[in-house]
Amino acid sequence: MLNTQQQKELSVLLHEYTVLSNKAGKFTKYDEARAAYLQTAISTVKAGGSLTPTDSPFTTHDEEAELREFQKWVLEYRGPNATEGAPMNAQIGAYSGLGTFVKTFFQDQLFVSMKQFGRIFFDDSFVTLFKSTTANPLPVPIADDTENNLAVIAEAGSQTQVDVDYTNHAVLNGYIYNSSRKVFSVEAFQDLQGTVSCVNLFKKFLAESFARGLTADLLYGNGVSKPLGLIPSLIESIGVTPIIAQGAGVNDGAISTAETSVGSLDIQAMFNALDDSYDNSHTAWLGNRHTLAQLATQKDAVGNLLRLVQWDDSGNASILGIPYVVSPSMESASPSAFPLILGDFSYFATRIIVPDGENVQIIREAPGLIENGNVGMCASLRGDGAVLWSGSGPAPFIVLQNHS
Repeated sequence: MLNTQQQKELSVLLHEYTVLSNKAGKFTKYDEARAAYLQTAISTVKAGGSLTPTDSPFTTHDEEAELREFQKWVLEYRGPNATEGAPMNAQIGAYSGLGTFVKTFFQDQLFVSMKQFGRIFFDDSFVTLFKSTTANPLPVPIADDTENNLAVIAEAGSQTQVDVDYTNHAVLNGYIYNSSRKVFSVEAFQDLQGTVSCVNLFKKFLAESFARGLTADLLYGNGVSKPLGLIPSLIESIGVTPIIAQGAGVNDGAISTAETSVGSLDIQAMFNALDDSYDNSHTAWLGNRHTLAQLATQKDAVGNLLRLVQWDDSGNASILGIPYVVSPSMESASPSAFPLILGDFSYFATRIIVPDGENVQIIREAPGLIENGNVGMCASLRGDGAVLWSGSGPAPFIVLQNHS
């Protein structure tokens, strides 16, 4: 007596075998191999076997159910009578119209991976993070009244009236980022399970690709069909003057130059330039790992370590008590580069648009796919970022620039 799972598997296998048997024309080599596999699979299930293990030591029960459902979906929609062209658009869907997609459980994993890669821009313990399901323009009010301080007045004295120094708003949009299409064979979906499944591989590629692309634009984007990045916003739009590096030559006896290094005097100048009001849990140094290594190994003229960088028991770095956050997208020290930022990152907003069920697209009917027994996967993500400050008072970010 077959259980429910075996009956479902048998139904799927028999359906595909019937469709394949009724195919007009001569069988291809792939058709012959597929027919042989289906015959063996049908016999196995009829004999009481199953194509999907129920107790895999490498997957959770939820993952097994997800994998079985996806395998069933691929088998049901794959077949020699699949057509290309107009039907593809309806089945894949677009951003404004639903098609057929992987379950949205993927999105949580995406944010985990993005936080690991471009941590500071996707971590709400640092930045102001907005998540929404639509890409309608999102205005965020900003104000600055740092120039107007309370003052003592005499008893029964007259009060003065002063307007708020600055009010405005930043608008967060939703620029679309598309992944490249990854192609997997139908057999790969059947054979791979657990942490090495095709879906998990795609998630790995996709999360890192999005993190690299979006983080780079959140730092350096020019605002033309992409976000206006943090550094261009501060220097070109708001008018913040960067600190020009003196380099590590003053430390190691002129071995290093102001064009290619960051020195202790640069760290001190940045620290002194940041207003005390921005010293809080959202404040951090931001640079890449090469800059961190240069600072951590910096020596004086006689070869002694300066110990600019301190490490806690968890391996987290800090400089002058302020966390150092690594971002691979930050530039290394080089002529005219911006290798280091210090600031209160709550004054930077990241917006991620996550439409329900619309992230990952499964492509079957495209040239080179279903007729060759392949399935494609691609995805899109929309995001933006903006500095939440534009006043005349002290800026919440200090930027270091290497000498040209």
